[in-house]
Amino acid sequence: MRKNWLIELRKSRNMTQEEVAFAAFINRGYYSQVETGKRTPSLNVAINIARVLKFDPMMFYRDHLLDFSENGFNLKNNIPETFRSMIDGQILYLYSNPDKFVEHVVTFLVTAGEKDSHCLLIDDYKNYCKVRQKLQASHNHRDINTHLWSVNIGDLKHMDPKQIEQRILDYQIHFTEIKTIRIWINEETVDKVDWLYNFETYLRTKSRNWTKPKVKLLFIRSYNANRISADLSIKMMRMYSHLMTDVEIVHSPIYKNDNKSFLFSPLSTQQ
Repeated sequence: MRKNWLIELRKSRNMTQEEVAFAAFINRGYYSQVETGKRTPSLNVAINIARVLKFDPMMFYRDHLLDFSENGFNLKNNIPETFRSMIDGQILYLYSNPDKFVEHVVTFLVTAGEKDSHCLLIDDYKNYCKVRQKLQASHNHRDINTHLWSVNIGDLKHMDPKQIEQRILDYQIHFTEIKTIRIWINEETVDKVDWLYNFETYLRTKSRNWTKPKVKLLFIRSYNANRISADLSIKMMRMYSHLMTDVEIVHSPIYKNDNKSFLFSPLSTQQ
């Protein structure tokens, strides 16, 4: 579908296709195909184009998904305030700026400390060290230090589903009598073999009568937007109720609410 709104917006800025493409770090041919609708930009490219022409990058998804305004979707949600007010739900975070990523993880943890919520951070050791370093600079870091546990993402990817389940069950001693839990899983790329999907499949077959865990769970899964295609972004937006970028959190317009997560169903067995 030809993006007339993008063409008109570019012209209103008195910019050529070549100028926009150069400022957005892509070639002119690519940008031309975006305007004609022959290509859908990745989220990272969409953000760069939006930065140049000063508009909401989610406009690109309006064309071929749903119109956010007609369906009551809020386009602007302050991230820190959302972390403070949201006690359960699932968020897909596609980040472009690694520094912003670390900043948001720290905010996620600090706001959890304010609510006396426990956190499980699943990431590689390098990112974990960056988060800990920035967390130490926060005046609220003591509130979360006793409520934070971490797991190396590389370990989980090399475990079979039964081993992953046992690893999670090992944390139950920390979650006793806890009503709210926050979990953040970060991965640089989307692997062909999704360890999380395999784990959830294992839990479904093992516990067909699974019920909602007794705890409130706020779950974020994040990826580097530079390494995920637009098509895959859209596919994953169907799986998570909220979509997060470096600057905002929005409701996913194509979330299927029958995508019930079994991720931490072992927690429902708490005594």
